Amino acid sequence: MCTRVTQYDSPVEAPVQVGDYVSTRWDDLSLEGGAEVCESCQVPARVTSISTEGFTAQLLFFQPPASPSDLEYRFDDPNDKWERLDIGEMGEHKRLRRLFEELKRFAVFVNQQLAPSALDRVVAGKLEARCGAAVLQLGCRRTHTGAAGTAWGLCATPISFIASGVERAPTTLSKVRDYLDELADTDPPAEGKRKRKRWSGGGGGG
Repeated sequence: MCTRVTQYDSPVEAPVQVGDYVSTRWDDLSLEGGAEVCESCQVPARVTSISTEGFTAQLLFFQPPASPSDLEYRFDDPNDKWERLDIGEMGEHKRLRRLFEELKRFAVFVNQQLAPSALDRVVAGKLEARCGAAVLQLGCRRTHTGAAGTAWGLCATPISFIASGVERAPTTLSKVRDYLDELADTDPPAEGKRKRKRWSGGGGGG
């Protein structure tokens, strides 16, 4: 966790910067059939603004029909639980895979806590790449069923995958990984234009 201070002399001295990822606590859950609050879990958020006193981060995981929410943190508030993650330093492929793995765990956690019988809760994740963001929705299912219907395990299952406004058919988790690899290999529109311009004038040498 970050050392608590009242404020920094300049935002650039703060322990997080815009674009960094932090781990924050998800505790807005209640157990199935009651108002008892369940245990919390850690989920990633991306820093969107920074000041000398704190920062704003967008929570990347959510439950539809809600959308990603913004969280406000103060550097001197001991009740603000967050920790900087190394996701921002990862390469494109590795970062998307990491977020995908975290989202799968989140899907299982939410269903275990909120709907252990029905397993009907859907979660979504905003997975950001250089070329834009994709929104992936996951559900949960039982992997094996033993005697008397006893569940041996749970795993995430894909519901939908939307990137650049286009919905793809995520029939399996491995297919989602393929889509994420395609996303990681896609250049941003501006960068693609610069590349074409740079190569279009080349004359000569081979």
